[in-house]
Amino acid sequence: MHVELDGKVLNIPQTTLGEALRAARDVAEASGMLIVEVIADGKRLGDDELSHVDNQTFADIRMFSVSPGSLVERSLRDASGVVEQIAELQQEVVSLIQRGQTREGLEQLQSVFSSWSAVREVVDQGGQILGIDLLAADAAGTQEHASGAACAAGLAASLTEIKRALADQDWSALSDVVGYQLDGLAGNWKAMLDARADAIGRSSPGGRSSP
Repeated sequence: MHVELDGKVLNIPQTTLGEALRAARDVAEASGMLIVEVIADGKRLGDDELSHVDNQTFADIRMFSVSPGSLVERSLRDASGVVEQIAELQQEVVSLIQRGQTREGLEQLQSVFSSWSAVREVVDQGGQILGIDLLAADAAGTQEHASGAACAAGLAASLTEIKRALADQDWSALSDVVGYQLDGLAGNWKAMLDARADAIGRSSPGGRSSP
């Protein structure tokens, strides 16, 4: 079995992918890096495949790593892009409800909920990787409305109001919350995520990744 990490051959005897991955993780972590990609016999392995690695064997395994900071920075920038998409989805929800297409609007609202949940998960996981609370790590000059605390509190409050409007079937109130409150929050969250990514990018060493 041929095993490489960031283009360097690992001269450690391995018989399975699981053993190779554990050995590579030890090497990467010793340098403060995290493995983010595994290519086995030319195929990139997904998370599901990597959860069952102990008995798998391949002729050629190539792994790539990045610094934790680089990984979190990239994730936050991706999340910022998702927030832009959320803003568009929210306006579609409002348009559908105002046209009387309530069922379609509510279906689209589920996508809004799922997307916001994914963004929060990125922030929470990024903080765990770096060992900090990203919602509390406001950069100097951050405006109050775009602070991590304000963004988190605003989102929680808006979602609570949405649930109340749904329970009461108050479509006018629902449109107001989604079209105004959540729309403004999307801008605040994007600013906050971009600021966090910029700060991490300035303070973190560059990482390696696959071409």
